[in-house]
Amino acid sequence: MNSIYKKTPDGIVEDYLKALIASLQRSGHTEFWPFGPGQVDSYFEDILSVTLFEKFKEDPEKFKEALNLLPANYLRWYFLPFVILGLKLARNYDNFQITNQEMVNLVATVWEVLKGQVSSDPFCLDGKSLVLTADEVKSKLAEKSWLDNSFKKQINILSVDLEAYIWSIDFDIFAYGVFWHGPYFSEGKTLVIKQFSDLDSSVWDINEKYTNIEILFVFNKEIDITIDFMGHALFSSEIWEYFEKAQVLVDGKPLESISQVAEISEYFASKSSQQVDKIKKMTPEELIIKGGEVYYYMLRKFFEFYKEDWRPPETFYFRVKKWGLQYWDQFKQDVSVVKKPENAFFSRLYDPRNSFTD
Repeated sequence: MNSIYKKTPDGIVEDYLKALIASLQRSGHTEFWPFGPGQVDSYFEDILSVTLFEKFKEDPEKFKEALNLLPANYLRWYFLPFVILGLKLARNYDNFQITNQEMVNLVATVWEVLKGQVSSDPFCLDGKSLVLTADEVKSKLAEKSWLDNSFKKQINILSVDLEAYIWSIDFDIFAYGVFWHGPYFSEGKTLVIKQFSDLDSSVWDINEKYTNIEILFVFNKEIDITIDFMGHALFSSEIWEYFEKAQVLVDGKPLESISQVAEISEYFASKSSQQVDKIKKMTPEELIIKGGEVYYYMLRKFFEFYKEDWRPPETFYFRVKKWGLQYWDQFKQDVSVVKKPENAFFSRLYDPRNSFTD
């Protein structure tokens, strides 16, 4: 889809770090629910990263085919930094044999896959994540089932309730099931889409009847809105002055009345409340296990391509039993003293060209 970007592997790494740091600068997040980075992924990050890298090394072309089954937002924020850090951990502490250049090549390969998925910068350095073609955008704008701007408040409530539900099934740091794409400009209008996926996650015994919900927002001019590396939409409140209409697609079927929108919103508000109550009753060990399963489930299409079970390997469960709460306690945040690390720290942490400990 995208053939205009030509980069050296090192140039790709520089773009990746630039996009990553820019997103982290804007996040401003210091407290995570119900656990923080390291409390859970320390138990499986190196295992998963080595598994992925070995598939890449064995057959890069087959690896790219498998990666292409994962959406762009997964590959950026939930794949690249995680896997690079996991490989560094495996090399530094498990004596896994991997070179800096091999990690650079892995980043470049993910970039190649992203380049084929989007018609914008693969790492969103242009402020866009364009996964629809121009014809697909025109087709969507030509559809008839739209809700006018009198629905704005109720649609925003639905958006908040759906995001809360995603956090309740994916957890804060693994909330891969909600992301934005766009902005798409067509005939003087702007279309941006907020997508909610895997609502029926098999990780939880919830028997969810919905799978995917999209909210399409249309503005009557070309507005200033950007999508970053982490899949966040960045905009000012002024854009709502130009809001024209929206469409809510529930598993592809449009909602046609404010009562239908309210019904879906109330449904997921209740579901997320039930999930939060369930999570509050879980032990740290149960949260660690569930966190690992959520992350592996996110990559299930990748593993299914290889005809493998998506669930974490027995090594993960053995570690939780053997290590206990070692890393849960070690990486627990004290929000009264937490300080966001400097950009140089994150750059060194996620750069494939160093060992971090050097």
